[in-house]
Amino acid sequence: MRVMISGFAGFIGRHFAKRLHADGHEIIGVDNFCGAHYPKPWWHDFLKHDAPLQHRFYNEDIRSYIKRHKPSHLMTLLSPGHMIETPEGIQPGRHLRLGLNDVSTTELAEDPPNEKHVDELIRFGRSWDAKAPMLIHCWAGISRSMAAAYIVLCDRFGPFREKEIAKSMRARAPHAYPNPLLVEYADKALGRNGRMILGIESIGRGTIVAEGQIVELPLSDEL
Repeated sequence: MRVMISGFAGFIGRHFAKRLHADGHEIIGVDNFCGAHYPKPWWHDFLKHDAPLQHRFYNEDIRSYIKRHKPSHLMTLLSPGHMIETPEGIQPGRHLRLGLNDVSTTELAEDPPNEKHVDELIRFGRSWDAKAPMLIHCWAGISRSMAAAYIVLCDRFGPFREKEIAKSMRARAPHAYPNPLLVEYADKALGRNGRMILGIESIGRGTIVAEGQIVELPLSDEL
């Protein structure tokens, strides 16, 4: 029997999957991995040692967004083990792939955000001429991608508008919860003396959701 399990990465989902697989069923795992911050995800060994398990992970198809919004640049922030190839419609040189876990402290994962990630992010953002959209995505569209968008906007608009940018983001994305480590490193890299951090703190946690919706953040002066 083919069985689809929603929340495959969670505590109940993992044990249910193992039991069904042991009984000879085909497992289709569905999970957006929101909150699944394991240093070494349990399903890696599960899939490696329990062949011939047939598995598929579903996430929002980035290609549909590319077709709809026609971006010139793509920024991907995913855990290294889940990194995607450059999709059709995007030139390889215009696709930044940052392999990092969505954690708020460096001790929680093998690949936390670091200064090098932020340096690459800022450099990539500055290479974008803004004649066409830039598409920024992560797993759930809540933390890493929102932090990246915030960093790009803060760099574009210059100093002393950090809180204004954060409030504009909150108005358009009630679910946004920018990754604090990325913001902290960017604040230091851009010489903002804590203003980027305070800007994000000023908008609070936001609406708690399993995954966000696509959000358009304008580059006009009227944020």
